[in-house]
Formats: sequence, structure tokens, C-alpha cells
Amino acid sequence: MRKALGNALLAMLLVSLAGCASSGAEHRPIVDGRPSAKYEADLNQCQELARQHAHVDGDAAMGTAASAAVGGILGGAIGAAASAVNRGVYSVQEGARERARIVSRCMRERGHKVVN
Repeated sequence: MRKALGNALLAMLLVSLAGCASSGAEHRPIVDGRPSAKYEADLNQCQELARQHAHVDGDAAMGTAASAAVGGILGGAIGAAASAVNRGVYSVQEGARERARIVSRCMRERGHKVVN
């Protein structure tokens, strides 16, 4: 029973994390001065580039799976689910920050004076 509950919690976590996969790609960098005429077009392209970086999602999924495995070995299904939730939330936050960095870096490389 406890194992089934842990597996159900882990499945719900993975589904909810999948919904956050593109988080951070919607970042709108602040620029110094007035945005140029091509700001919006460049922003859309940079955001799409950030969405395409599947390794960010893969890192989050691998971290969550590893945490679940360690928790399962050390403390049973409930411990595995709690560990996976903790690691999964952290991984999603890191993925969002990485996608935002990709957008900002892309915009800088296209000549925009990004301040954040």
C-alpha cells in the first residue's frame, strides 16, 4: 500500500514538472534605453531557442529519478516521494533560471543592452 502511494505521488510530481518545462523561456530581459525596432522579433527567437534546450528538462528528470531511487533505498516509498518532490522542485527552478539566462545571453549577443 505504501509503495503504491509513493509511486502515485511520484507520477503526479513528474506530470506537474512536465507542465513547467518551458518555464523561464518566457523571460523578458530589461534593456537599457529604448528597445530597438527588432527587439520583439529577437526576443521571440531567443525565447524559442531557450525552449529548445531539452537538456534542461532532462537534467530535472534525471535529478528527480535519482532522488526517488535513493529515497526508495533509504526510507521506503513515502521517503522516496518526499525526496523526489524536493529535488524536482529545485530542478524545475534551476531549469527556469537557466532558460532565462539563455534568453538574456541571446539578446545580448544580438546587440541589445540587457541589464538583467
